[in-house]
Amino acid sequence: LDPPKLAPSARSLERAKRKYEALNAAALQLVAPGGVLVSCSCSGAVAQEAGLLVRLVHGAAAHVGRSVAVLRVSGAAADHPLNPMYEEGAYLTVGFFAVS
Repeated sequence: LDPPKLAPSARSLERAKRKYEALNAAALQLVAPGGVLVSCSCSGAVAQEAGLLVRLVHGAAAHVGRSVAVLRVSGAAADHPLNPMYEEGAYLTVGFFAVS
């Protein structure tokens, strides 16, 4: 699941949280038990709140009666270098979740 930027600023984060949760809930209903959900965010406001993507996917799972376990959470790949002086550049987040 790789939606477009839903939170272009911190001001839009609350609305974006609802959208991320709804999208992940819909995606979880399509994943067979034992499958893996890969959920991404390219919104800096989501990436900068530690653990937010995991909490949103967990909430979505609870909403649709599923369980998820975090397999991995990471940021950008090596081909997307980050400048340590520009924290806002770390806006990519990807989570891998085992679904039951």
